[in-house]
Amino acid sequence: MRKGLLFVLMLIIASLCMGTAIGDDFNAKIRNLSDEAEVVALVKEYLAKTNDIDDLRNIQSVWLDIDQEACRAHFEALYRQNPKNDNYHYLWARALRDVAQTLSESRKLIKRSPKYYWGYRLLNATYNITLFNNKETSSPEYIYLQGELKKDRKLILESVKRFPEDSLKMQTLYYLYRYEDNLVEAKKLLLNLNQATITAFSPENLLEYSHKSKDTSVFATVFPLMLQIYSERGRIKSEDIENIYANSYLDLLFGLEDWAGFEAFFKANPQQADNRDNYEILISYHIKRGDHDRALDLIATLLREDRTDFRKLERNKDYNVFSTNPKWLKLKYEAKLKWDQDAGKRIQKALENDRKEVAFAWELPDKDGNIIRLKDQKGSIVILDFWATWCSPCRMAMPVIDDWMKKKMPDGVLVYSINVWEREPAKAKAFMEEKGYAMTLLYGSNDLSEKYGFTGIPFICVIDQEGNLRFFESGYSEDLADHLSIWVEALQKPQSEQ
Repeated sequence: MRKGLLFVLMLIIASLCMGTAIGDDFNAKIRNLSDEAEVVALVKEYLAKTNDIDDLRNIQSVWLDIDQEACRAHFEALYRQNPKNDNYHYLWARALRDVAQTLSESRKLIKRSPKYYWGYRLLNATYNITLFNNKETSSPEYIYLQGELKKDRKLILESVKRFPEDSLKMQTLYYLYRYEDNLVEAKKLLLNLNQATITAFSPENLLEYSHKSKDTSVFATVFPLMLQIYSERGRIKSEDIENIYANSYLDLLFGLEDWAGFEAFFKANPQQADNRDNYEILISYHIKRGDHDRALDLIATLLREDRTDFRKLERNKDYNVFSTNPKWLKLKYEAKLKWDQDAGKRIQKALENDRKEVAFAWELPDKDGNIIRLKDQKGSIVILDFWATWCSPCRMAMPVIDDWMKKKMPDGVLVYSINVWEREPAKAKAFMEEKGYAMTLLYGSNDLSEKYGFTGIPFICVIDQEGNLRFFESGYSEDLADHLSIWVEALQKPQSEQ
């Protein structure tokens, strides 16, 4: 078996989206293969079974990542034998390496079959990946497409006109407007998104536009629609929509220093002024506006209700403005007394989530394709951090874990960051290398959430020296570093003391 084949397959399987029974069957079977010859044989078997373009695309993706030349030659032969077959033309062009040739073939497809969806899809994808979202602005491909865009702009507009309910076509048009810095048209497009066309967009697109334009109306209009769709799909609870919207919108207004909008929001939604989830940003607002007494009153309420503590007061650099304020010094002193008194309670609470069950024995590829097995780690304490690059709480937890490893982690502990639910898993390696994190990156399969019993990320858990799943934490906690130390210290004690 070629080194790294399992690694490649796991990346592909994470993104497969089969549409037919044949495609689903292929997806299920390929999960059980680790031999290259078997994979190629399965690919060829299923290519002969289906004419569905979605199935063909996904099967082709598997083959491309294993043997590009053989895959490309196969689809080129099919196209040369059937030069009027749009699907074969598209699949061959999709497999090409050369951007100029891919673009040329997409134009030919559109010219010959102006109603053919995948011709436009190929052209749009070429611009999306290589121009509109390419940070390597000095690359030859980027510079080439810069020169070609004027020629193809009409085709991008035509694709939206022909397929007005296609979210990916709409996304390409948004990226075009963003590239051109055309905020007027970008706003019109975002405001006209509906349940069908919004699916390719993310909250980040709305925030990106809002920060660039200094206009919050798009976010205020479109984000509630996104939240409603997320709720219908089970990604968030319907009862959380109001608070998620309020938190996100207030963060945006604060970031833009739109104080008139900030105040107008609370005037229109007076109940949100008493929502403790909004107190942190209200405290920051009052500090910015110079109303320190009001900010300290809110901090006192959070302390009284155990919603904050001495450690959080210490960590918040915004609170340095209170350094000589008598009211602040009194609050901080009282918070320190309570913190010291509650040390035992914090340890007890951190050890409450003790599952004491045999951990699923995974075998996962690292960034270089080497297979790491949990069973080989026996005798060490193993910490797992399940994460994804798009997950904001994950990105908050990872530097904390990294810092803990570099400053506090004792011998006998291994830490793995397992990338899951990633649209483009290859991004994980670049992200980890850019940040310089000490954790070992592993690529996880989507069934790990079921095996480890989590529905959201980050999910952080600890496996003891015997391979038992012990302590865990869902979501990001500011106490994560303390919890890691408490968990590891507990597991390093003799069995009789655990």
